[in-house]
Amino acid sequence: FATFAASFAFCAISRIDAPICSAPAATVCTFRLTCSAAAATVVDCAVLSCAALVLTACAAPARVAAESGSPAAQPCYAPPSGPAPALPSAAPSRVPDLSLSCLAGGAQVRLAELRRPAVVNLWASWCAPCRLEMPAIQRYAMRAGARVAVLGVDTGDTRTGASSVIQDLKITYPNLGDDRQLLLHELGRSGLPVTVFIDAQGGVRHVYSGPPLTDASLGDLVATQLGVVL
Repeated sequence: FATFAASFAFCAISRIDAPICSAPAATVCTFRLTCSAAAATVVDCAVLSCAALVLTACAAPARVAAESGSPAAQPCYAPPSGPAPALPSAAPSRVPDLSLSCLAGGAQVRLAELRRPAVVNLWASWCAPCRLEMPAIQRYAMRAGARVAVLGVDTGDTRTGASSVIQDLKITYPNLGDDRQLLLHELGRSGLPVTVFIDAQGGVRHVYSGPPLTDASLGDLVATQLGVVL
């Protein structure tokens, strides 16, 4: 599997047609993909499942209906009181004005009203690079405290899958649900993970979609893009 993982190149999947299954348990399925790079267009689901776990960026699937149940995460984010701190330099683009539900329950969170420097990580349970970087994001959230808001956005996923990852990785920062992939589409991206660096005024300073974040790379990005050094 490691050899296969190392050799599988990134392919931005622009469409995944409905699976054609030849077994009730859906263990032998054929998916037809449309990729932006030259590649075979028919892949067995056994291969696809491996590929989805090793891609540097995972292409988001079609919308998955939300399931019942709430992952074990802390309550939804509450913006601080008082005026937002000023951050000099040219005015950036604004964060999409979306309100998303907290996976742990409670009121929706409006992304345009976070009112403090924020790191917003878009992820999904089926995305292996997402799982690789989430422990570093968790450690950063613990160090940052109230100085930087850290939120996850479970994207194009199921509540059951999200809950499993959150529990397995012991994630405690707030996570929102976006099964319709609204934020991903607003950002003009098609793959995961994506991390958005937002200033206290709701301006998007940077959108990162490279290799999985590490403690060092995440700290450097926050310092460079948001001016916060821990």
